[in-house]
Amino acid sequence: MKTTFPILLSALALTASAGTKTWTGNAGTSNYGTAGNWDPSGVPAETDDVIIDGVAVEWSGSHRIPHTLTLLNGASLAMGSEIQFGNTTVP
Repeated sequence: MKTTFPILLSALALTASAGTKTWTGNAGTSNYGTAGNWDPSGVPAETDDVIIDGVAVEWSGSHRIPHTLTLLNGASLAMGSEIQFGNTTVP
């Protein structure tokens, strides 16, 4: 039992960290890296599924690529800076 407990906790932690982040723009900026622009609040992580609907969003700064990215109803994502794939940053 003691040997499976840490594995179980690790599995729960990974499951809890993944989710869907939906763009709201509630922070009043078009910046992808502003936590208040997302529901739930927080900049998307590489385990998140991202949905941007009907707006133009700017990718400024260095952020991790989300698990999935869905652009709906004419939404766009302008990427004019670095993109990070795992531990590799691409200018």
